[in-house]
Amino acid sequence: MAYCRWSDCDVYVYEDVGGGWTTHVAGRRNVAGKPPEIDFSSEETALATYRAFNEWHRTNIDYENINLPNAGKSFHDDSPGECADRLAALKAEGFDVPQDAIDALREEQAALAGENKDG
Repeated sequence: MAYCRWSDCDVYVYEDVGGGWTTHVAGRRNVAGKPPEIDFSSEETALATYRAFNEWHRTNIDYENINLPNAGKSFHDDSPGECADRLAALKAEGFDVPQDAIDALREEQAALAGENKDG
């Protein structure tokens, strides 16, 4: 499961099948910004907004390098809490990182801590 993907932000974050959590940081981003979001509230709006999303990508093809120290790097963390800390640091550095991804990782860390305390 990915916590966030390139189409939503500047990082791609997932729990790695080899263990731990992996973060790939974008080295460039679209100069036009973000594409329109897909609205899944109904079949009709999903189809219309999906078409708008695809059209946006078809017409906005120019990218620029991200000039931040960790641009283009990848990281591996041993726990969801460490991954959340890394994402918070990347966000503070200037990358577009969704707060809900950080929050989800912190919740997983809290659940793990609760399991370890009880078990």
